[in-house]
Formats: sequence, C-alpha cells, structure tokens
Amino acid sequence: HPAPILSLANAFGADEVKAWHQRILRLLPAGTRLQFVVEPKVDGLTVVLHYRDGQFVLGATRGTGDVGEDITLNLRTLRSVPQQIPVSPGQAQKPALLVVRGEAYMTDQDFRALNLSQENNGRKTFANPRNAAAGSLRQ
Repeated sequence: HPAPILSLANAFGADEVKAWHQRILRLLPAGTRLQFVVEPKVDGLTVVLHYRDGQFVLGATRGTGDVGEDITLNLRTLRSVPQQIPVSPGQAQKPALLVVRGEAYMTDQDFRALNLSQENNGRKTFANPRNAAAGSLRQ
C-alpha cells in the first residue's frame, strides 16, 4: 500500500464516542472546531483499489496494513467495482494515481440466497456473510 491502511476503531456507546472526541481534540490546536460525517460501519473485507490514469490496475486486501493480498482478478468480476474512472468530456481529468479504500460485503438477502443455493446443490453452507464475501474474494 502507498500508505498504511489502519484498522478502524469501534465505539459502542456515548461515553466511548465522547472519550474518542476528547483524544482527537488534544491533538489539535486549542479552539479547533470539528465537523463529522457519521455512517454505520459495514463489517466486510477491507479492499484497496488502485487506479492509474483512470484504469483499475490493482486490488488488494488490507493485510498487515502495509502489504495486502492481491485480489485484483476476483475484484474484476464485481460489477460494483468500476474498471475505469468515469469522466465525461469537458470534466476534470483522470488522476495519474487514485487509491480508494472500501469494504467488500454481502447483503443478508444475497447471503441467504447463496446458502439456499449451496444447500440445494448438496454443498456446505457459509457461517456468515462476512466470511462468505471475504472467502470468495481471497480464493
């Protein structure tokens, strides 16, 4: 990875969020005002997508944070992973290098459908959606 891909921290209640906020404020100049964007954490497999001159060239897991496992070929099979950065004529140019961090995950509905298919074909079912999604990308 061009920069370490760190693990995200969890907070399970208001007190933990307040403590995290106080730790952040101690790192900043006094009087700094912060704004936040908050979204639910998706429990998936961290993937790092590399685009060169607008083309998808590498996909890796988070791995150690410094080095991940190359899963490019399997990521190319996912319709939700753009193979190129879409730019319309007259818009900004594609960057020479763009690295994007995201989560690969399977919805509960897709997980149930996968397990039903596995069952109907006499195959082993999966324990949970995270492992099913991560396993399929890492094989």
